[in-house]
Amino acid sequence: MNTSAPATVMVHAKAARTAVHDLTLTFSLPEGASADPAAIRRYIEDLQPGVRSAACTDATLDQVTDVVLVDVLGIEPSTHGGDAGVRDDR
Repeated sequence: MNTSAPATVMVHAKAARTAVHDLTLTFSLPEGASADPAAIRRYIEDLQPGVRSAACTDATLDQVTDVVLVDVLGIEPSTHGGDAGVRDDR
């Protein structure tokens, strides 16, 4: 039988969040490209990442699809003991 009390720790971690944004982009296309959806898609894919990133704002956020743990950087014992505000969402 395990009689030890549960431990509380603080974890410093990195996580990546995948978000879907609903964007409206306006730009000039090369001549003849405006009638070809595949050419328009290639043009948008070839834009510098900063162009698309700048268009992604809180106002354009549609949904967050995933949050993935990237790395655990450190774990420290908490000085607060069994704090009622500690999350355990397993």
